[in-house]
Amino acid sequence: MTYKLAEAFDVLLLRIYSHYTTTDAVDPFEETDVAHFVKEDDISPYVAKKALERLGSEGYVGWLEETDTYELSVSGILFVEEQLDDPTSFIATVANGSSADADASTSIGKPPKQTGLRRLCEQLLIALYRRAEKEGFGKVFDLKEIADSGGLTYRPGEIDLCARSLDDSGLVREAFSMGDTDEGNDAAISPDGVEEAQELIRFEPEDALLSSVAPASDRVVPLDHNSAPYQETVESVDKVIEELKKDQRFDNERGQERHVLLRVIEGSRRLLDDTRMNVEIGVKLLLEPLILVAKKYTQVLLGALAGKAVDLVSKLLGLG
Repeated sequence: MTYKLAEAFDVLLLRIYSHYTTTDAVDPFEETDVAHFVKEDDISPYVAKKALERLGSEGYVGWLEETDTYELSVSGILFVEEQLDDPTSFIATVANGSSADADASTSIGKPPKQTGLRRLCEQLLIALYRRAEKEGFGKVFDLKEIADSGGLTYRPGEIDLCARSLDDSGLVREAFSMGDTDEGNDAAISPDGVEEAQELIRFEPEDALLSSVAPASDRVVPLDHNSAPYQETVESVDKVIEELKKDQRFDNERGQERHVLLRVIEGSRRLLDDTRMNVEIGVKLLLEPLILVAKKYTQVLLGALAGKAVDLVSKLLGLG
Protein backbone atom coordinates (compact mmCIF):
# COMPACT_ATOMS: atom_id res chain seq x y z
CA MET A 1 0.00 0.00 0.00
CA THR A 2 1.22 3.49 -0.86
CA TYR A 3 -0.02 6.32 1.32
CA LYS A 4 -1.32 9.55 -0.15
CA LEU A 5 -0.29 12.89 1.31
CA ALA A 6 -3.08 13.23 3.92
CA GLU A 7 -2.46 9.68 5.15
CA ALA A 8 1.32 10.05 5.04
CA PHE A 9 1.02 13.12 7.30
CA ASP A 10 -0.62 11.00 10.03
CA VAL A 11 1.51 7.88 9.48
CA LEU A 12 4.81 9.74 9.66
CA LEU A 13 3.75 11.64 12.77
CA LEU A 14 2.62 8.40 14.41
CA ARG A 15 5.93 6.70 13.60
CA ILE A 16 7.95 9.59 14.97
CA TYR A 17 5.74 9.62 18.07
CA SER A 18 6.10 5.83 18.45
CA HIS A 19 9.87 6.25 18.50
CA TYR A 20 9.49 8.88 21.21
CA THR A 21 7.29 6.61 23.36
CA THR A 22 9.69 3.66 23.19
CA THR A 23 12.71 5.53 24.52
CA ASP A 24 13.67 5.10 28.18
CA ALA A 25 14.14 8.82 28.66
CA VAL A 26 12.19 11.51 26.84
CA ASP A 27 14.19 13.66 24.47
CA PRO A 28 11.81 14.50 21.61
CA PHE A 29 13.97 17.42 20.55
CA GLU A 30 16.86 15.19 19.54
CA GLU A 31 17.34 15.29 15.78
CA THR A 32 16.80 11.93 14.12
CA ASP A 33 17.21 10.78 10.52
CA VAL A 34 13.83 10.98 8.79
CA ALA A 35 14.72 7.99 6.59
CA HIS A 36 14.34 5.90 9.75
CA PHE A 37 10.56 6.39 9.49
CA VAL A 38 10.01 6.17 5.73
CA LYS A 39 9.60 2.81 4.05
CA GLU A 40 10.05 2.93 0.28
CA ASP A 41 7.08 0.66 -0.36
CA ASP A 42 4.47 2.77 1.47
CA ILE A 43 5.51 6.44 1.27
CA SER A 44 7.25 7.89 -1.75
CA PRO A 45 10.15 10.34 -1.17
CA TYR A 46 8.12 13.16 -2.74
CA VAL A 47 5.06 12.52 -0.53
CA ALA A 48 7.28 12.13 2.54
CA LYS A 49 8.89 15.51 1.85
CA LYS A 50 5.52 17.22 1.42
CA ALA A 51 4.12 15.55 4.54
CA LEU A 52 7.10 16.65 6.60
CA GLU A 53 6.78 20.20 5.28
CA ARG A 54 3.15 20.23 6.43
CA LEU A 55 4.06 18.73 9.82
CA GLY A 56 6.59 21.52 10.20
CA SER A 57 4.18 24.28 9.14
CA GLU A 58 1.63 23.10 11.71
CA GLY A 59 4.25 23.04 14.47
CA TYR A 60 4.15 19.29 15.13
CA VAL A 61 7.67 18.59 13.90
CA GLY A 62 10.76 20.69 13.38
CA TRP A 63 12.29 19.40 10.15
CA LEU A 64 15.74 20.37 8.93
CA GLU A 65 15.76 19.80 5.18
CA GLU A 66 19.52 20.19 4.82
CA THR A 67 20.25 17.26 7.12
CA ASP A 68 16.91 15.44 6.65
CA THR A 69 16.39 15.25 10.43
CA TYR A 70 13.39 16.01 12.64
CA GLU A 71 12.56 17.29 16.11
CA LEU A 72 9.21 16.26 17.60
CA SER A 73 7.42 19.14 19.37
CA VAL A 74 5.21 19.11 22.44
CA SER A 75 2.30 20.08 20.18
CA GLY A 76 3.00 17.01 18.07
CA ILE A 77 2.94 14.75 21.13
CA LEU A 78 -0.32 16.18 22.44
CA PHE A 79 -1.94 16.04 18.99
CA VAL A 80 -1.15 12.33 18.57
CA GLU A 81 -2.40 11.55 22.08
CA GLU A 82 -5.66 13.34 21.30
CA GLN A 83 -6.03 11.33 18.08
CA LEU A 84 -5.26 8.05 19.85
CA ASP A 85 -8.10 8.78 22.26
CA ASP A 86 -10.52 9.00 19.31
CA PRO A 87 -11.11 5.47 17.96
CA THR A 88 -12.56 6.90 14.73
CA SER A 89 -9.40 8.83 13.81
CA PHE A 90 -7.02 7.53 11.16
CA ILE A 91 -4.10 7.64 13.59
CA ALA A 92 -5.97 5.46 16.10
CA THR A 93 -6.96 3.05 13.32
CA VAL A 94 -3.35 2.68 12.19
CA ALA A 95 -2.03 2.40 15.75
CA ASN A 96 -4.51 -0.36 16.53
CA GLY A 97 -3.43 -2.28 13.45
CA SER A 98 -6.87 -2.23 11.87
CA SER A 99 -6.00 -0.16 8.81
CA ALA A 100 -5.45 -1.55 5.35
CA ASP A 101 -1.75 -1.57 6.13
CA ALA A 102 -1.25 -2.92 9.64
CA ASP A 103 2.51 -2.72 9.15
CA ALA A 104 2.29 1.03 9.76
CA SER A 105 1.58 0.38 13.42
CA THR A 106 4.53 -1.95 13.86
CA SER A 107 7.20 -0.45 11.66
CA ILE A 108 8.63 1.48 14.61
CA GLY A 109 6.76 -0.14 17.46
CA LYS A 110 3.10 0.06 18.34
CA PRO A 111 2.50 2.92 20.78
CA PRO A 112 0.28 2.52 23.80
CA LYS A 113 -3.28 3.82 23.38
CA GLN A 114 -2.41 6.80 25.55
CA THR A 115 0.94 7.58 27.09
CA GLY A 116 -0.70 10.36 29.05
CA LEU A 117 1.52 13.43 28.63
CA ARG A 118 -1.57 15.62 28.55
CA ARG A 119 -2.89 13.93 31.69
CA LEU A 120 0.49 14.30 33.40
CA CYS A 121 0.52 18.02 32.59
CA GLU A 122 -2.97 18.39 34.05
CA GLN A 123 -1.93 16.55 37.22
CA LEU A 124 1.17 18.72 37.51
CA LEU A 125 -0.93 21.88 37.18
CA ILE A 126 -3.31 20.64 39.90
CA ALA A 127 -0.38 19.80 42.19
CA LEU A 128 1.13 23.24 41.56
CA TYR A 129 -2.20 24.90 42.33
CA ARG A 130 -2.60 23.01 45.59
CA ARG A 131 0.92 23.92 46.71
CA ALA A 132 0.38 27.57 45.78
CA GLU A 133 -2.93 27.55 47.66
CA LYS A 134 -1.01 26.67 50.82
CA GLU A 135 2.16 28.73 50.35
CA GLY A 136 1.13 31.63 48.14
CA PHE A 137 0.04 32.08 44.52
CA GLY A 138 2.87 34.48 43.75
CA LYS A 139 5.58 32.02 44.77
CA VAL A 140 7.83 30.25 42.25
CA PHE A 141 8.13 26.48 42.68
CA ASP A 142 10.39 23.75 41.32
CA LEU A 143 8.05 21.73 39.08
CA LYS A 144 10.05 18.51 39.47
CA GLU A 145 9.81 18.80 43.26
CA ILE A 146 6.07 19.50 42.91
CA ALA A 147 5.67 16.34 40.80
CA ASP A 148 7.74 14.18 43.15
CA SER A 149 6.01 15.38 46.30
CA GLY A 150 2.65 14.85 44.60
CA GLY A 151 3.52 11.25 43.77
CA LEU A 152 3.24 11.75 39.99
CA THR A 153 4.64 9.06 37.73
CA TYR A 154 6.68 10.25 34.76
CA ARG A 155 9.58 9.33 32.51
CA PRO A 156 12.78 11.38 32.58
CA GLY A 157 12.22 14.47 30.48
CA GLU A 158 8.43 14.64 30.74
CA ILE A 159 8.37 17.31 33.45
CA ASP A 160 10.40 19.51 31.11
CA LEU A 161 7.83 18.86 28.35
CA CYS A 162 4.96 19.76 30.66
CA ALA A 163 6.76 22.91 31.77
CA ARG A 164 7.05 23.97 28.13
CA SER A 165 3.41 23.12 27.43
CA LEU A 166 2.07 24.94 30.50
CA ASP A 167 4.25 27.94 29.72
CA ASP A 168 3.12 28.06 26.07
CA SER A 169 -0.52 27.85 27.21
CA GLY A 170 -0.08 30.73 29.66
CA LEU A 171 -0.99 28.54 32.63
CA VAL A 172 2.28 29.29 34.45
CA ARG A 173 4.42 32.42 34.57
CA GLU A 174 7.93 33.42 35.58
CA ALA A 175 8.96 30.05 34.19
CA PHE A 176 12.52 29.29 33.25
CA SER A 177 14.44 26.15 32.42
CA MET A 178 18.08 25.16 32.79
CA GLY A 179 18.04 23.09 29.59
CA ASP A 180 16.20 20.06 28.22
CA THR A 181 16.05 18.18 31.53
CA ASP A 182 13.54 18.00 34.37
CA GLU A 183 15.89 19.89 36.67
CA GLY A 184 15.59 23.65 36.94
CA ASN A 185 12.02 24.03 35.66
CA ASP A 186 10.71 26.68 38.03
CA ALA A 187 7.38 28.46 37.65
CA ALA A 188 4.51 30.21 39.40
CA ILE A 189 0.93 29.45 38.51
CA SER A 190 -0.80 32.20 36.51
CA PRO A 191 -4.38 33.48 36.97
CA ASP A 192 -5.40 31.44 33.91
CA GLY A 193 -3.64 28.44 35.46
CA VAL A 194 -5.58 28.89 38.70
CA GLU A 195 -8.85 28.93 36.77
CA GLU A 196 -7.87 25.89 34.70
CA ALA A 197 -6.75 23.93 37.78
CA GLN A 198 -10.01 24.69 39.56
CA GLU A 199 -11.95 23.38 36.55
CA LEU A 200 -9.82 20.22 36.46
CA ILE A 201 -10.30 19.67 40.19
CA ARG A 202 -14.02 20.17 39.80
CA PHE A 203 -14.25 17.11 37.56
CA GLU A 204 -11.36 15.21 39.13
CA PRO A 205 -13.74 13.02 41.20
CA GLU A 206 -15.13 11.36 38.04
CA ASP A 207 -12.45 8.66 37.79
CA ALA A 208 -12.16 8.39 41.57
CA LEU A 209 -15.89 7.91 41.90
CA LEU A 210 -15.96 5.06 39.41
CA SER A 211 -12.97 3.33 40.98
CA SER A 212 -14.36 3.70 44.47
CA VAL A 213 -17.60 2.04 43.42
CA ALA A 214 -15.91 -1.00 41.89
CA PRO A 215 -15.01 -2.78 45.15
CA ALA A 216 -18.32 -1.80 46.73
CA SER A 217 -20.85 -2.58 44.01
CA ASP A 218 -23.34 -3.94 46.54
CA ARG A 219 -23.04 -1.01 48.92
CA VAL A 220 -26.32 0.71 49.72
CA VAL A 221 -26.75 4.13 51.33
CA PRO A 222 -29.86 5.25 53.24
CA LEU A 223 -31.77 8.29 52.00
CA ASP A 224 -33.17 10.40 54.83
CA HIS A 225 -35.89 12.45 53.17
CA ASN A 226 -36.04 14.81 56.14
CA SER A 227 -32.35 15.71 56.10
CA ALA A 228 -31.09 18.99 54.67
CA PRO A 229 -28.43 17.31 52.44
CA TYR A 230 -31.07 15.06 50.85
CA GLN A 231 -33.48 17.93 50.21
CA GLU A 232 -30.73 20.12 48.78
CA THR A 233 -29.66 17.30 46.46
CA VAL A 234 -33.20 16.69 45.20
CA GLU A 235 -33.70 20.41 44.61
CA SER A 236 -30.40 20.61 42.73
CA VAL A 237 -31.21 17.67 40.42
CA ASP A 238 -34.70 19.08 39.79
CA LYS A 239 -33.15 22.40 38.72
CA VAL A 240 -30.98 20.57 36.18
CA ILE A 241 -34.05 18.81 34.76
CA GLU A 242 -35.97 22.10 34.63
CA GLU A 243 -33.13 23.84 32.80
CA LEU A 244 -32.77 20.93 30.34
CA LYS A 245 -36.48 21.24 29.55
CA LYS A 246 -36.63 24.97 28.98
CA ASP A 247 -33.25 25.75 27.35
CA GLN A 248 -33.93 25.50 23.61
CA ARG A 249 -30.76 27.31 22.51
CA PHE A 250 -28.89 24.11 21.74
CA ASP A 251 -31.63 22.37 19.74
CA ASN A 252 -29.97 23.04 16.39
CA GLU A 253 -26.56 21.87 17.58
CA ARG A 254 -27.28 19.33 20.32
CA GLY A 255 -31.04 18.88 20.28
CA GLN A 256 -31.15 15.09 20.14
CA GLU A 257 -28.35 14.76 22.69
CA ARG A 258 -30.10 17.14 25.10
CA HIS A 259 -33.40 15.25 24.87
CA VAL A 260 -31.67 11.92 25.56
CA LEU A 261 -29.90 13.34 28.62
CA LEU A 262 -33.19 14.80 29.83
CA ARG A 263 -34.94 11.43 29.60
CA VAL A 264 -32.09 9.63 31.36
CA ILE A 265 -31.81 12.10 34.25
CA GLU A 266 -35.59 12.38 34.63
CA GLY A 267 -35.84 8.60 34.88
CA SER A 268 -32.92 8.33 37.30
CA ARG A 269 -34.37 11.11 39.46
CA ARG A 270 -36.88 8.52 40.72
CA LEU A 271 -34.02 6.75 42.52
CA LEU A 272 -34.07 9.62 45.01
CA ASP A 273 -37.70 8.86 45.91
CA ASP A 274 -36.71 5.60 47.58
CA THR A 275 -35.42 5.31 51.15
CA ARG A 276 -32.08 3.84 50.06
CA MET A 277 -29.91 3.65 46.94
CA ASN A 278 -27.40 1.19 45.55
CA VAL A 279 -24.20 3.21 45.09
CA GLU A 280 -23.15 1.60 41.80
CA ILE A 281 -26.59 2.15 40.28
CA GLY A 282 -26.66 5.72 41.55
CA VAL A 283 -23.30 6.44 39.92
CA LYS A 284 -24.11 4.80 36.59
CA LEU A 285 -27.66 6.08 36.16
CA LEU A 286 -27.64 9.46 37.90
CA LEU A 287 -24.14 10.73 38.62
CA GLU A 288 -22.50 9.93 35.27
CA PRO A 289 -25.21 11.66 33.18
CA LEU A 290 -24.93 14.74 35.43
CA ILE A 291 -21.15 14.77 34.97
CA LEU A 292 -21.64 14.60 31.20
CA VAL A 293 -24.03 17.58 31.25
CA ALA A 294 -21.64 19.57 33.46
CA LYS A 295 -18.77 18.95 31.03
CA LYS A 296 -20.69 19.64 27.82
CA TYR A 297 -22.45 22.83 28.93
CA THR A 298 -19.68 24.60 30.86
CA GLN A 299 -20.38 28.01 29.30
CA VAL A 300 -24.04 28.30 30.33
CA LEU A 301 -26.19 28.08 33.47
CA LEU A 302 -27.01 24.43 32.79
CA GLY A 303 -23.36 23.45 33.28
CA ALA A 304 -23.13 25.25 36.61
CA LEU A 305 -26.35 23.66 37.86
CA ALA A 306 -25.17 20.20 36.81
CA GLY A 307 -21.78 20.77 38.48
CA LYS A 308 -23.48 21.60 41.76
CA ALA A 309 -25.71 18.53 41.43
CA VAL A 310 -22.63 16.36 40.85
CA ASP A 311 -21.10 17.56 44.12
CA LEU A 312 -24.31 16.99 46.12
CA VAL A 313 -25.13 13.57 44.65
CA SER A 314 -21.53 12.47 45.27
CA LYS A 315 -21.78 13.39 48.92
CA LEU A 316 -25.19 11.75 49.24
CA LEU A 317 -23.67 8.51 47.91
CA GLY A 318 -20.75 8.79 50.34
CA LEU A 319 -18.25 9.51 47.57
CA GLY A 320 -17.61 13.20 48.16
